[in-house]
Amino acid sequence: AGSRTVTVRRSDVEASLSDINKLMTEVRVRPHYKDGQPDGLAISRIKAGSFFSKLGLRDGDVVQEVNGSGIKSPDDILGLYQQLKSGSEVGLQIDRKGRKETINYKFR
Repeated sequence: AGSRTVTVRRSDVEASLSDINKLMTEVRVRPHYKDGQPDGLAISRIKAGSFFSKLGLRDGDVVQEVNGSGIKSPDDILGLYQQLKSGSEVGLQIDRKGRKETINYKFR
């Protein structure tokens, strides 16, 4: 399992979160299932230069946890949204091509 830290500019977070509709045109997010059970959200069609690419996410990643809490539905992304907005540190656990990785975000 790999782990890395990504520093994100607060201004990028605020600009991205100020227009959720625009933000959602920069990526495709859909529920991911494993053995018939919800197993996170699959990310694809990430636009180059988008907020999602700045976060270090790649097409095909499956976001499984935010700060240790499992993601089972798109509603769980609202928790991530709130944490990004509050500027606290956020850790995403992802499955990238079958390998577990953790991306820790720091805001400045």
